[in-house]
Amino acid sequence: MRFKSVVLVDGVRSAIGRAGKGSLIHTRPDDLGASILNALLKRNEALPKNEIEDVLCGTAYPEAEQGTNVARRIGLLAGLPETVPGVTINRFCGSSMQTVHQASMAIETGNGDAFVSVGVESMSMVPMGGNSPQKSYHKGFFDLRYLWTMPQTAQNVVDRYHISRGELDAFAAESHRKAALAWKTDRFADEVVPVTVPVSNESLQPTGETKVFSQDESIRADTTVEKLASLKPIEQARSPFGDNKLDIRITAGNSCPLSDGAVALLVMHEAKAKALGLKPKARVVACAVIGLEASIMGVGPIEATRKVLSRAGLTIRDIGVAEINEAFASQSIASIREIGVSPELVNVSGGAIALGHPLGMSGSRLLLALANEMQRRDVQFGLATMCIGGGQGIATILERI
Repeated sequence: MRFKSVVLVDGVRSAIGRAGKGSLIHTRPDDLGASILNALLKRNEALPKNEIEDVLCGTAYPEAEQGTNVARRIGLLAGLPETVPGVTINRFCGSSMQTVHQASMAIETGNGDAFVSVGVESMSMVPMGGNSPQKSYHKGFFDLRYLWTMPQTAQNVVDRYHISRGELDAFAAESHRKAALAWKTDRFADEVVPVTVPVSNESLQPTGETKVFSQDESIRADTTVEKLASLKPIEQARSPFGDNKLDIRITAGNSCPLSDGAVALLVMHEAKAKALGLKPKARVVACAVIGLEASIMGVGPIEATRKVLSRAGLTIRDIGVAEINEAFASQSIASIREIGVSPELVNVSGGAIALGHPLGMSGSRLLLALANEMQRRDVQFGLATMCIGGGQGIATILERI
């Protein structure tokens, strides 16, 4: 079988809101996803809606407002015909990057020419761990040392890779600096689309009024290493097995915030896109996922990157720019070191520590940011990779067109 070339044609995202207290707390994830998908389709009207093969939606906790196959609801709410189906995909933080992988595999094997990859998460409406987290805490996972909170895994990476508190805070401060600069220089102008959202009062209750939301809320342009150093460690980062070797160094400042947001990408067969007169941003070269110890899930990008580079026939020296999700400064620092990529090429417009990390949204957001930066820098190959709770990693290599 001759595999078909897969391209990322276009993508848009919402601005990212602060969970529990930001602008998106009263916006349902299906409504938000539909708004973002609708904006994407309007920008690419040359593609007939009835020729979309499937709507793939990634979300980390597919329940309540983002449950019951939220992908199907998003497609219909966005005005797609009933003949266009939808499927919801869950690989925790890697969920929406996985949607691109699955769309790519379908296109490569001749099972469709046009797919929409959506990522959405409302951590305001569906909390971290879901609405009934205790029901998923299987005793066997504790016995196997697979039951870890995310801060605990971040501290485990600190212990194993000997990362200082100063390094963590410096990395976080730099993420905020780059993100603030990106907004100041209009780097997000092409990817962030405004959405109309309910207004909240001081008690965080809806007022009945609406406003336009269009800028990421968690960026702290004035933060410094000194300010971050004053924050107290998160005591919940201590090991449940009592084996932390170092003082706790994980803080709210060197961790990503809880967030809300949505993204949508148009993934197509290259020949189909060209036939419609659409100009792709990048070609999907290779995809990979891996598993590893849950206790150090944060370093999932290391082996995922090695695997995807091998599949692409490339080395890290071929990568001109990279997006590595910043769940925590510790896992980002360790991953950058072990992958061997220059820190100057990573998350050049800031990462999740500053921008936020709506779990199901982040994978496709990374790919969108990567494709746009590859075009700005005129580099041939780019890498997007991220860690995944429970002990996994995911990675994608794009080629600029």
